[in-house]
Amino acid sequence: MNEGKTVEGIEGMEYITSGLSGDQLEDHMNSMMYEYEDQVVYAALELRAEWVTDSNNSTSLAMEKYVAEFMELEYAHYNNSENNHMVILTKEQKEAIIAIYDVTQRLLSGKNITHVVVYRGFSWSDRPDWVNERLGEGENIQIDEQRTLSSWSFSREVAVGFVSHNNFGFVVKASMPIERIFAIIDITMESESVCVSFDKKEEFEVVFIKGGERCE
Repeated sequence: MNEGKTVEGIEGMEYITSGLSGDQLEDHMNSMMYEYEDQVVYAALELRAEWVTDSNNSTSLAMEKYVAEFMELEYAHYNNSENNHMVILTKEQKEAIIAIYDVTQRLLSGKNITHVVVYRGFSWSDRPDWVNERLGEGENIQIDEQRTLSSWSFSREVAVGFVSHNNFGFVVKASMPIERIFAIIDITMESESVCVSFDKKEEFEVVFIKGGERCE
């Protein structure tokens, strides 16, 4: 019995997308929505672009909340004040959100994949109180700033690059089951995987740390 496979890194993403990247990947994902109305496909294209541009803008936040609704999850965002700035989604946008998840799942299952290994960087001007001063690479950490949707990368280097912009930060690694992959986006060539948080208490392995002083 074939139990499926786990893929990792840029090579893993290339396996999933058959080597497509950037605009070519976006065109392919849109073409997989052939059974949806044109207005829904256009809405999906715009929603993916909105998320890449700003995952905390009013449209992205509304999409995130609707993902929690249709997947029957408890909505979560580390900054509750952002909830007051959501747009009201149209019928086409709601259908597009479901379509984005649908084609992503079809893409992954068609490759007989069960898990993808992805990386996420966190960074601050100073070390947050909830991060242990003695945190080391190879240790696991529970993230205190979770949200329903979050951006990860197939590329460890992309995640490390994100951390480099601040005084303190770290990169975590996760093996995500495919049902948690909402979208795969490469508009900005950052090999992005938009992942769904199912468990706010889960821990991730730290694979890189940039120093800094702890907040008092």
